[in-house]
Formats: sequence, structure tokens, C-alpha cells
Amino acid sequence: MSNMVFISYAKEDLKYAEKLYEFLSENGFDIWMDKKQLLVGQEWDYHIRAALRKSDFIILLLSTTSVIKQGYVQREFKLALQYCEERPPGYIYIIPIKIDDCEVPETLSKFHWENYSDESTFNKILDSLNAQNGKTAKDNIKRMAISNNLEFEDIVIKDEIGNNPKFVVDIEYMQFKNNNIVSLNEINTIIKYQVISKLVNNRTFYLKSIETRNELNTKGNQESQYLMGLGTSWNVDLRYAIRLLKPTIFSVTIYQSSYSGGAHHGYATNGYNFILNPLVNMEIRDFFDDKKAALDFVKKIVNFKLTEPSSRENSSYHVIDYEMLQKIYKKDEWELFRNFYLTESSIVFVFNPYVLMLGFADQIVEVTFEEFLIALPNDRKLQRKFEFISK
Repeated sequence: MSNMVFISYAKEDLKYAEKLYEFLSENGFDIWMDKKQLLVGQEWDYHIRAALRKSDFIILLLSTTSVIKQGYVQREFKLALQYCEERPPGYIYIIPIKIDDCEVPETLSKFHWENYSDESTFNKILDSLNAQNGKTAKDNIKRMAISNNLEFEDIVIKDEIGNNPKFVVDIEYMQFKNNNIVSLNEINTIIKYQVISKLVNNRTFYLKSIETRNELNTKGNQESQYLMGLGTSWNVDLRYAIRLLKPTIFSVTIYQSSYSGGAHHGYATNGYNFILNPLVNMEIRDFFDDKKAALDFVKKIVNFKLTEPSSRENSSYHVIDYEMLQKIYKKDEWELFRNFYLTESSIVFVFNPYVLMLGFADQIVEVTFEEFLIALPNDRKLQRKFEFISK
């Protein structure tokens, strides 16, 4: 991630800026903060202006000091507003954070602000940054798609049925617009089938549970109240993300989050990878000549990346390893690695080990093409595949 984030603050609020700097740096952002970046002897006015102009996001730390203080912090506020006008409507650019009970300047009142309270504030900032990144990436893909006659549109399904609990549906999936290309029509059918199947399966489970609960109610069984999650809403949310789209290759993920009144939400990300014209599924084992050597390498690097210290430090979920994955999936060999998606420079393996009472989230392992080629330098099929994906 190369997004640049500018932190604007009064020197009296340095300790708050430094905590935010460390958090965002650990999450892969390029942070510009005068105390960290300016060198002795540099022309600070020029470099601050240049950093503001270059930044993708500006975080304004507001306090009773900064909002009334005369000087450069006010100039930073004004420059931020000026550069914000150059962004398209709806673009998240200025993120105001109140670090005390100050009054938000009128010029910034149109932006939703957040109180600087605890780590949850940092996570909300991270959500905003990631949300805008996702929107920007999607817009870029759409522009590229139009130029290559691969234009697509979003299909939205929103629905509610029942009561106590409601069954709430919020789905967004994609469909290619060009009906004259057989491959694109076939992908449309596959994606629509996957989405509608998930919706129907969840709806069926909901209605059968309602029926069972009602039967228990008529028999006076007190356990019926627990069957439907004590009256909470049942939710089915599906979203898609295009990971790679070219005239010859397509990789997409469909993410499902569902809740049916249990202890945990259910999460699952599934990858779909195709060669176009004619449409062919891409299976991970087909990337290699020497399948045994490749499988040994994939097992080792997946286990290493799942258990490396950084995974334990940054994950809010249980950290699992290859042996645990085998037990959860009850699979071995290539079947364990069949769920993946592609980027311009890597293969990303996705594991959805949702286990009752443990609540594991998706486990993601990205292995770069460079890592594969270093480990398997003589695999010609692998080299051809990566050249095909990267071109």
C-alpha cells in the first residue's frame, strides 16, 4: 500500500499525532508528519505544502489549541479544504478527529468527525481509508473495463421479510454488459448462480427455523426463544471485489457475511479465476509442472505466513496454522488451496475456517510471483503462467 496520509496537528498535541502515526504505519500507510519527515535545514514551508498536495488523505487533529491557534496549523486547514475541492463528490479526503471537547470550525462542519477516544477511533479511521481505497480501485477498474469492451454494472438486491426476527438482505454483485461475448455471458451466469444460491439457502434456513420455533411455541417449549437469536435480525450481506480484469483473464471474489442469531457471524470469501475466450477455470495445481515440489513449497510458505509473529500481533482473531486448517477443512493436498484469487503480482490464498464457538475470520495468505519463482526456478509452466497474468 502506498497511500500517503498527512497528519495535521498543533505541536501541543504531538503525543496524539505520534500514536496515530505509529498505528497507520503498522497498517501499511505512508504517513507524513513534520516531526518525523522534516530534516534539519530543510525549507519547512515548501515541504509541508508539497506533502499536503501529494497526500491522498489528510487527518486533522482538532483541539481547543489547534482550532484557535494562529499560525501554520490554520494554513494547513485552509490548504486541506482547497485541495478537497479538487476531489470528486463523495471522495473521503479530510478526516477530522476531535482530541478534546473543542468546537469544530464551521468550515469543517460538513465533514463527519470522530472523537479521539481509544483504539476503536483508530480502527474507524482505518475503515474510512480502506473504504476510499476500495472505491478508488473499483473506479479505476471500471475505467479500464470500458476501454477494453469489458464494461460491467452493479446489481443490488435489498429486501426484508418477516418480523421478530427480520430477514434482511443486502447484496451487490456484478454483471458484464456486453452480451455479444460468450465468455462474459458465461461468467455472468456463474456469478449470478453463486449469489442467488447463497440467498435462497439462507432464506430457506430462516423460514424453516421460523416454522420450527412456531411449532415449539405452540407446545409451550421455552427453548423456542433461543432458536431465533432472541429476536435479533438475520442478515445476509454479499459483496464482490474484482481482483484482476484483463481481456484474457478475470479474477473476482465474493464475500458473504451472514448472521442467524448464533454466537458469531459467518464469514466466507470465495475466489473465482478464469481464462477468457474461451472460458476456462484456473485451478491452482495447473500452474505447475512439478506439482509435488510446488505443493511442498505452498504448504511451507502458507504455514510460515499464518504463524509468523506479525500475524499474531496484528490479528484480532485466533491465529491458526496448516495443521489446524487440515482439521477444520478435513482436506489435504491441493484441495486445501483451491480457494484463491489473483493480482498483478501474486496468488492470494483464502481460508474460511469458520468454526462454531471459535469464530475464525478469513485467513489470507499472499504469495508473490517472485517468491514462487525463487522457490521453483526451473518450473517453466509456472513462468509462462505468470508472464501470461502479468502482461
